[in-house]
Amino acid sequence: MGSINEANPYVIMGRELVASLGLDAANACAAARADFIRVSPLDVEVVDEEGEPVPLMGHQVPIIAKGYAGDALLIRLLGATLKNLQPQLDVIVQHGMKVGLYLCLPDERTCFQQLDELVSEGIRFILEDKAQSLAEVPLAQRVTSIAQRAVMDAGITLNFQSVYGYTNLTATDEAFQRSADALAAGEIDVAIVGGVDALTGSDRLHWLLGMDRLQTAEKAAGLVPGEACGLLLIAAAHTAGQLGMASVGKLTGAAAVGTSPVAESSA
Repeated sequence: MGSINEANPYVIMGRELVASLGLDAANACAAARADFIRVSPLDVEVVDEEGEPVPLMGHQVPIIAKGYAGDALLIRLLGATLKNLQPQLDVIVQHGMKVGLYLCLPDERTCFQQLDELVSEGIRFILEDKAQSLAEVPLAQRVTSIAQRAVMDAGITLNFQSVYGYTNLTATDEAFQRSADALAAGEIDVAIVGGVDALTGSDRLHWLLGMDRLQTAEKAAGLVPGEACGLLLIAAAHTAGQLGMASVGKLTGAAAVGTSPVAESSA
C-alpha cells in the first residue's frame, strides 16, 4: 500500500476553502484567526418543543447557497471550490494528468440513526422518509453524481479518472490513505482530497435541535449552522515539478503541513 511519509513525499499544489466566513481560503482563514463570526438570520425557522422560535447563531453564503438544500447545496459548495482551483486544474488538464477525487460527505443515514429521541413525531416522519430515500442511492453513485454536477456548475473542464466518497467517522483518514495508494500505484497523477458539508437544511437543523446540539444564545458550546467545502490538490513532488507548480504544503502521516501563512493557520 502507498503511504504518506518522508520517503514517499506528496506535496500540496493548491488548497481552497469556501465557507460561511469567506469565499476563498485566505479570507476564511483570516476571519477565523480574528475570531470573526458573521451572524445573520437563516431562511429556515426552527422552533423548540413548545413551538417557540430558537435564535440560531449561524450564517449562510447567500451568493452560493440561496435557494439550495441537500445534495444540491453540496454541489454548489463543491463547484465554487473547484472554480477557485481552476488555474491549477487548467494546467493539470492541459498536461493530460489523471485526476482522482476523494470526497468526504455528510451521511444523513448515520446522522438520523437516533430518530427515536426526537420530540416531534412530524419531524421524525420527515427524517425517516429522507433517510430511506438516501439509503436507496449507493454512495458511489451519489458521490459521482455530485462530482459531475459540481464540475458543470463550476463551468470548468475536468474529467475524473476515479471518484470515491466517504461518510464514516474515519472518512478523512480513509480519503488520504486511498489517494496515497492510488498515487503510489500510478492509477492517478493528481488527487483532489477534501470534504463538503452543510448544517443549514431544515431537516438537519430540527434534528440537531431535538438532540440539543445546536448553538443558540443559551447554548454557547453547540454546533454553529453553516456550510463549507475544503479541497487539497495533492501529487508527488516530481509531478508538481513537471507541472511547474509551487508547493504550498506537504503531507506527513495524515497531517497537512503548510508552507504559507494561510496554510499554516488552522481555520
